[in-house]
Amino acid sequence: MKNFKEISLPDLSHTTLSMAYPSGQKTLPESGIVLAADVGGTKTELALFQIKKKKLVAIKSERYATTDHNSFVKAIQHFHEDKTSVIDCACLGVAGPVDGDKVRGVNFAWEIDAKKLEADLEIKKVLLINDLQANAYGLSALKVSDFETISKGEKSEGNAVVISPGTGLGEAGMYWDGAYYHPYATEGGHSNFAPGNELDLELWKFLHHKFNHVSWERVISGQGINNIYDFLRNYRGEKEPGWRNS
Repeated sequence: MKNFKEISLPDLSHTTLSMAYPSGQKTLPESGIVLAADVGGTKTELALFQIKKKKLVAIKSERYATTDHNSFVKAIQHFHEDKTSVIDCACLGVAGPVDGDKVRGVNFAWEIDAKKLEADLEIKKVLLINDLQANAYGLSALKVSDFETISKGEKSEGNAVVISPGTGLGEAGMYWDGAYYHPYATEGGHSNFAPGNELDLELWKFLHHKFNHVSWERVISGQGINNIYDFLRNYRGEKEPGWRNS
């Protein structure tokens, strides 16, 4: 078990990135144990929190390779094998499109069924949310010092987007209603890659021959780095460097 500092909930009404809570609630219950998860194609992170005086206090957390377990139930059972705390509710951020109470991973084989998890793990309520939509909600908890400016622009109110290259290419939108940002999930990473010049077109041809459908995820992601490397080595007729095989 690991020790963590106490985490205070942000005051969303006064932050620069004000978010409307997905549940419509602005306060936590007085007590309870919450299981949180971030489920991706490469890794799965699980954490337990205790609610104390409307604050979340971290109890423990673990990170697993997603392929370490053949189902999400097995991952939770391994994480919570001591069963010292009764889990009251769980919120799972998953890299995939959420359809009601179910979500199937895009870059991993798990299908997660919230109702089945409630029964199998004896958890009162299991909520599913797209991982990038959850990330967008989490922006409101960050401070100005947590950000790095890549290219400075003019500050203006309006809609925004979160883009996260990883195992795949996650994207979430945030529409602005004049007072709050409302995050919503997208699968924009699977939209068609649009070549902008001749080299891009050659890359598209190379990837189209290999995959048929060429999405932005094929280019901007962990797998995209390898795809671009293979393309450039083939396009330039260069040999594999010796150090890469060592």
